[in-house]
Amino acid sequence: MRQKKKNKLALVLIVLIATLGLGYAFLQTDLTINGTGKIAGNNWNIYFDNIQVSSGSATLQTGDSAPTINPTTLTDVTYTITLLKPGDFYEFTVDVVNDGTLNAMIGTITNKLNGVEISSTNPLPNYLNYSVTYEDDVPIAVNHLLEAGHTETYKVRVEFKMDINSNDLPATLTTNTLSFGVSYVQEDNNAIAVPHPFTGTKYTINSSWNGDRIYIGQTIPDNIAQYSTPAEAKAALNEYKGYEVEIPIYLKHTIVRGIVTEVYTVFEITDAVAATHPKLNAGTYYLQAGDTCVYDRTNNTYDCSAYDNNVAVLNTAFDASACHETPTSQPNSYNCSDVVYASTQKNGTLTVLTTVFGCGYYAYSNAPTEASCGQTLD
Repeated sequence: MRQKKKNKLALVLIVLIATLGLGYAFLQTDLTINGTGKIAGNNWNIYFDNIQVSSGSATLQTGDSAPTINPTTLTDVTYTITLLKPGDFYEFTVDVVNDGTLNAMIGTITNKLNGVEISSTNPLPNYLNYSVTYEDDVPIAVNHLLEAGHTETYKVRVEFKMDINSNDLPATLTTNTLSFGVSYVQEDNNAIAVPHPFTGTKYTINSSWNGDRIYIGQTIPDNIAQYSTPAEAKAALNEYKGYEVEIPIYLKHTIVRGIVTEVYTVFEITDAVAATHPKLNAGTYYLQAGDTCVYDRTNNTYDCSAYDNNVAVLNTAFDASACHETPTSQPNSYNCSDVVYASTQKNGTLTVLTTVFGCGYYAYSNAPTEASCGQTLD
């Protein structure tokens, strides 16, 4: 009898364990949902919000309707638009908010034309272009990650093509109803981070001896090492030179969506160096590279505020007796020198050199960062 009880107990345990396994599987399945729900203390809440129509979008005509969010799914938006002529477009952004506690990823993406999903059997008219991307123009894709507490911004755009044949033009004025939606599921091993281009600040010590230049308006080449902080750049400079550089010079880059928009040559003067060179003042100084004077066609004048700012920086870094403007009859450059030689010119040329410690950086309007010492990635 005792043996039978043991067998029954063992059977019950097996059933319980199996049931727990099924329960876990159901939990995983139940989490791959849309809308709002609560499971085991976690909260699933993903929705569209904050629709903003972009500047320059076509004006809504009679019968058109602005984008509206589906109140049932919360992650679908529908709008009706009439585009009158080539070049017209309608564009808006919409936030997708993960206000829950669970990471999610895109499960499906749906685009519809007049209530039917866009496909080979229901294509867009030949005269239209249509796209859905993130705000920085990265295309959205299945499995893109949306972390808990995070918000992404989608950009939806439909436009009347410019480069089309007369045969592609609509015979009559056409109004189209378009909709875009996504469904999110719980994050799993297929989730991938959205490949947004970098926006922020990077530092480099690229070398002109190897022809490694960084141009404003372009990306930083892959072979040039990038650093997140000045300390990292200085450490790399010391490693490259084989000793601690007393007056470090490096480059700061402002990057927007992967594109270099501003470049600064940075030089540092320590208290110790300033103590032995009275014409230098301790501090960290930023000189803006690139075009320092911009011609204003409307007023027929030059805006030299960048050049003027560079002059002010040099006047702070150096004693007045170390600086001069040349030529005095038609000033176009400002130069200061005492161990550090620094010059800013109205034509866009910028030079910073250390005459003792063997490191210098040059910057030009067409090649804003070029260095005579530095480090590259082999």
